[in-house]
This record gives sequence, structure tokens and C-alpha cells, in this order.
Amino acid sequence: MLIKQLTAPEELHDAYLLVRRTFNKTQKQYYSEQGTRNFYELLKEAICICTLFPDAMLFVGLYGGKTLKGVCICRDAHISMLFVDVKFQGKGIGGMLLDEAFERLREQKYKKLTVYAAPNAVEFYRKHGFVVMGRQCCHDGIEYVPMQALL
Repeated sequence: MLIKQLTAPEELHDAYLLVRRTFNKTQKQYYSEQGTRNFYELLKEAICICTLFPDAMLFVGLYGGKTLKGVCICRDAHISMLFVDVKFQGKGIGGMLLDEAFERLREQKYKKLTVYAAPNAVEFYRKHGFVVMGRQCCHDGIEYVPMQALL
């Protein structure tokens, strides 16, 4: 397995497709129409930022051979998105992506990592050292639970 920063246009395109496909299969049913539209816009924005400014955010992908299996996108010390292709879920890939984010953010001297976890992902983040920091919220049609982990 290889984890690397995604910067090439074809890598970012593959990441876009993976995130959108996985979101549609695993998260979309929990979102309102507005929330789904807003999620797609946030994804497009992240891809655009990384295309124009490759070092503006942590945008890492995990590859098994030539296959992109998962993606983690962090801006500053906040996870914007963490998605593992449905075919590869339950194999530790999400944890490996989190470990990579932890390591890279520690190198940048960050002390904590935050995430607005999808309600059905709270247990995954708890298992990896995150704690709930507040009640479930809804903003722009997107439901989330604020969480953080110390680095």
C-alpha cells in the first residue's frame, strides 16, 4: 500500500470520482437535497484548490497497486473528507489514512485534529481516538457531530 499527496490532475480526478461514488452509496441517504448539493460543491472546491495550490491542503490517497482505495482531505487541522471505496471498507484503510494525517499534521506542529463526523461515522472516529465535542448539528443541510483528537 502506498499513501501519497495527490497533486496530478488525473489523481485528483480519480479522487473526485471515488469520493462522489462512495458518498452516493454510503452517505447520500442521510442528506437533504440541499445538503447533497452543498457536499458536491465542497468536493469541487477542494479539487479546485488542490489543482491551483497543491500545498494548500493535505489531500492524500491510499493506493493498492494502481487502484485508489481511499482519500483523506484536511485543511489546516480539520478533516474535510475521509472516504474509502465501498469495495475496500473494513480493511483498515480509513485508519491508515488517519494515521498518515496525524503524522503529517504533527510534523506541522498541530496539537489537535478536528472533524465534523457524519452521524454514522462517529464510532469509526471514536475507535481512532476522537472524542465528541458537542451535539449533532445541521448546517446547510449537512448533519454532523463535532469531534477532535489530540495529536
